[in-house]
Amino acid sequence: MFDFEFTTYLASFLAIASIHLMAVVSPGPDVALTIRNSLLHSRKVGLAGAFGTTTGICIHLTYTVFGIGYIVSEMPWLMAVIRLAGAAYLIYLGYHCFKSDGNSMGDLTVNKDDSNKTSLSPWKAYRIGVINNLLNPMVILLFIGILSAYITTETPAVVQGLYGAMMITITFLWFAFVAIFFSVDKIRLQFLRLGKWLERLTGGALIAFGLKVAYLATRSF
Repeated sequence: MFDFEFTTYLASFLAIASIHLMAVVSPGPDVALTIRNSLLHSRKVGLAGAFGTTTGICIHLTYTVFGIGYIVSEMPWLMAVIRLAGAAYLIYLGYHCFKSDGNSMGDLTVNKDDSNKTSLSPWKAYRIGVINNLLNPMVILLFIGILSAYITTETPAVVQGLYGAMMITITFLWFAFVAIFFSVDKIRLQFLRLGKWLERLTGGALIAFGLKVAYLATRSF
């Protein structure tokens, strides 16, 4: 069906899936927004916001994949610089995961009787999710940091598309999980108790991956 051996890219798929999963589960503005939507409004609103975040991810991935393909073939020196920028961001993100006390979302106060509970419609939550993600310039650096290590001039377009589809699927499944289960206060509290160890694990993985990307970038000069 394809003019390439899929098993050749299996290790790349597993690596990208692992690092992307660790990145999306790390507490951040998108996670905090999804939790707030579910806690203060409803699961439907939370899921709508999760879908909005995933839409933003789709847009980021589209121009990242196409951009990387062009830059790799036409401007390899610029690709090396971009890789270094992506590596720096991964290391920066990993450092802050280690530095965090695990209470990144501790400012989310829960009030089930909030008078604004029904003021946010699913459509508005979706729009906010899209905008919140698109206005985060670090997302594109994250994708560049991950994908630039595995996309080359020899990488088939189908494989690049599958990379993107896999990352989109992981993103939506995670945020849907957050929207559904974090609407229960007890689940949120349990997550916050484990937040410190989750961030340590995520931080170590992101720093290690960032160093790998930096190594690959320096070999291009």
